[in-house]
Amino acid sequence: MDSDVNEKNRPYMAAGILMVISIVAVMTSQIYLGAVFDWEDKPFTAVFRMYQEHLPVIQIVWFIFALGSMLLIPVSLLLYSCFRTGRDELLRIGACFGVIAGFSYVIGIMRWVLLAEALSGKYISAVTTGAADGGKALAEMFDAFNVYAGNSFGETIAPIAHAT
Repeated sequence: MDSDVNEKNRPYMAAGILMVISIVAVMTSQIYLGAVFDWEDKPFTAVFRMYQEHLPVIQIVWFIFALGSMLLIPVSLLLYSCFRTGRDELLRIGACFGVIAGFSYVIGIMRWVLLAEALSGKYISAVTTGAADGGKALAEMFDAFNVYAGNSFGETIAPIAHAT
């Protein structure tokens, strides 16, 4: 009898634990990034320098942020399994939007984990060697990817899917 109760509570407990982990990961990384890496409205020269100065901690913090956002995917699926009934069309749609939100957040955030480290290092070395045109191209490349991945996915599609 106790094993039946434990089996029934398992998805609820897993969903709750993952939700808490997701919230803690996202909030602590956001607090750190807001305090240490406020990159908004700064030229990419300053952003790349700040990123290089805070390596490897900044990359780990962005990864934790992405991981916390990625946890929206299993949380959505677990919540679906917890609350499904015979009539769960809207719940199914909500779970799909939760998965889309998780993937979209991760696409938007991963530019800082994967792309910023490589481009910022190349940018700093191009500027120090006097290849300003190469540095400008790298900054424009990151700006384009920032608009594509960050603004379109991470800051537009993800919140819309999340709200839906």
